Amino acid sequence: MKNDIDKPLKFGIKKTVIYMSIMMIIPIFLFVLIDKGLYILFPYNGEMGYIKKAPGKPDIYYIDRGKNKIFADLQVNKPKGTIRIFTFGGSTTWGLPYGAEGSFSGWLAEIIHSCKPDNNVEVINTGYPSAPIATVRDYAEASISFHPDIFIIYSGNNEFLLENQVLQEAAVNKQFIYWLRRKLKYNSFVFNHLDKLYSNYFKKKQIYKSADSDFTDFWETASDRFYFELNEIRKIAKKNNIKVILCTIPCNLRDYSPICSLWKQGLSASDVNKAEIALKDMRSAISKNQLTNAEKAYARLCSISPGYAQATFEIANFHLKKGNIITAQHAFIRAKEEDKTLVRVKERFNAIIRKVYNTINYNSFILLDVQKIYNKNSPFSIPGNNLFLDGMHPNLKGHFLIASELAKILIENKFIKVTIKNNQKYLFDDYKKKNKRLNNDAILETIGYFINIGRYNRAEELIMNYLEKFDHWLAHFDLAMIYLKKNKLSNAFNELRNTYALLGNNYNQILEITKETYPEFYLQVIKFEKQITNE
Repeated sequence: MKNDIDKPLKFGIKKTVIYMSIMMIIPIFLFVLIDKGLYILFPYNGEMGYIKKAPGKPDIYYIDRGKNKIFADLQVNKPKGTIRIFTFGGSTTWGLPYGAEGSFSGWLAEIIHSCKPDNNVEVINTGYPSAPIATVRDYAEASISFHPDIFIIYSGNNEFLLENQVLQEAAVNKQFIYWLRRKLKYNSFVFNHLDKLYSNYFKKKQIYKSADSDFTDFWETASDRFYFELNEIRKIAKKNNIKVILCTIPCNLRDYSPICSLWKQGLSASDVNKAEIALKDMRSAISKNQLTNAEKAYARLCSISPGYAQATFEIANFHLKKGNIITAQHAFIRAKEEDKTLVRVKERFNAIIRKVYNTINYNSFILLDVQKIYNKNSPFSIPGNNLFLDGMHPNLKGHFLIASELAKILIENKFIKVTIKNNQKYLFDDYKKKNKRLNNDAILETIGYFINIGRYNRAEELIMNYLEKFDHWLAHFDLAMIYLKKNKLSNAFNELRNTYALLGNNYNQILEITKETYPEFYLQVIKFEKQITNE
């Protein structure tokens, strides 16, 4: 009797399990079916834009932002005998603020062209502002159908800017999307669009706080993700017989002070007071040129509030002034590492780049240690404004330095065969003179960049230097706008008067430019019109 009762009960459990399994699978199946259908009908391209060809020779391609196709101007079928070089990265690779011609990709194309290569060489710059390594991998995968021969990877500055990532790893369920999207290679319409709902939150959180400390519930840290994606790019290249040049990332150490120290966090009122006294003592000792006292006060400050980036930067400058070069070098690096504004590459990412390179056992994978090259080409081996515009973006000379070293690697390793080797001595001034737009307008573009990011003193300094050699209406106009921002109305009036004269007494043009670029000053510029035009 007992067995008769047990049998249907056992069958019932099996049936229930099967039924529940089916009921669980059906919604997942329907979701995947609908999601994939939407993905096919409305493919997600993020903000990748599309590749556009720069006019003339050499053959330079770059991302034209705001379009909905990728590689639109680039032929899928590579012409016979053509070598295609793809460069990947963020705004530095893109060439901010100079664009394609002023980027290291543009200079590389110029150098190769001047060496008369045996093959036609196309340089395709896929750099995109704020793109992290995840986007670089997406672009690398997308480029395969265009038969690339060489990858150049310059990435590492944007790993904490999660709101700009194509994947938005932290958008929904932390890294669940990242895991599905990247490691299972699941391309989702729903997940790719849900991330937009969270972008504002991460814009507020990420720029000033460390992802490693604030998002400790991530399945992986930013470093782990960087290592994973870099290895995936390596696999893509090896599978498709693509040569790779992997670059380390330098940054401005000497002339870019930390933005955010957050030194008061976790301190009691009493400790804050003690730290402020120690900081005051350190600065007083520096002003009196007393190195020993400055170091003692700095050590006291660090014992109370370790990781005070601004104080470390100040003591680094003092050591440099006193001729303690090695100590200054280490202190500048430490100040950069302590800066809580995560815009300059952290040392751990360069360590990962070197680690990935050291694990490679084939000859078509080469490391270009740009960090060491910048150190070698900087006073006291501490990079500053000699090679940088700001904290991480190279100036024209900095871009050219990267390009010249890349050209040496390409020629030395016979990735590209050339007729003229020029003894591999490529001089920046020689190439700059050949490029009229960059030679004449680059400094004005640089000034405009500094104004746009709010560094008015630096922009004013560059304008003054520029006006010692040249007299351009735009320089006077930009200076007038800086003076208006500083509420120096008489100075602004004088510079607008100079602008008016250089524009052939055309005040309407001044009004149009002001309305377009500085609308907040439009009414003030109108007030100046009558007085300037009636002189």
